[in-house]
Amino acid sequence: MASLTLQSLANPDTTEQRVFDILNDHLRNSTPASETATAINAWTPTEDAEAIESFLWSVWAVFIHIAKQIPHDDAAQDQLVEVITALTALPPRTIQIWDSETRLWTDLPILGPSLRESWNQPTAPAYTSSTPQATTEWINLQAFTARLMSRRDPSLSLFAVWSLRSALEEELKGAERDGEVAAATMWMLYGGQALFEQSNDAVKTEEMERMMKPGPLYAGQGQLCAERWQFWNRRLGELQEEVSEETKGLIQSARERTAGH
Repeated sequence: MASLTLQSLANPDTTEQRVFDILNDHLRNSTPASETATAINAWTPTEDAEAIESFLWSVWAVFIHIAKQIPHDDAAQDQLVEVITALTALPPRTIQIWDSETRLWTDLPILGPSLRESWNQPTAPAYTSSTPQATTEWINLQAFTARLMSRRDPSLSLFAVWSLRSALEEELKGAERDGEVAAATMWMLYGGQALFEQSNDAVKTEEMERMMKPGPLYAGQGQLCAERWQFWNRRLGELQEEVSEETKGLIQSARERTAGH
């Protein structure tokens, strides 16, 4: 990763700068993921619940910020996920988050809400109708989250549905369509097998129906299900001739990756 120069957050707090430095060193020097995880964990506050929550928000903000800067097909994305996997392998410690008990690192507390903030912020998904850099960051973040879903946290499939719905279940045009479709292919490229398995095994609930409600072009269930999976694959094929050459290549790679599913 020597050719990749990472930028820290603008005006980082103390924790954010420490974690950025640790992760930057890991990616530049191939420090073992276990050592990197231990170094991050060493900065965890000991007792105060509010301090621990604040610490976790800062930690995940740095992971997300770095993930946006790493090209979707760069091995450094895998290295970043390996650090999270190493964090979950640390001895569990029970903490309080929002008046509920959870296990530090093992349950990845605050990661889901941190990712949701990235999805809900004013520039997302309008990322793909703003600037080329913003579009690239959005694509990279999808790739990172897809890898993480596939290897560590199946519940992140909710973000896959949101991305695929935006790209394939709505009528988009121009640069926005190109960007959203390119972002959606990341889930097929880096999480397709896991998504396919979930589409056949997912437990159907009213809450998930609400959170995964379909877009206007899809008339099926608001769930991650086999019917929706087939619709997405079919829709990708339909869009292949309506997007840029770069996005067309991503669609082709995604369809090859999920062939037979």
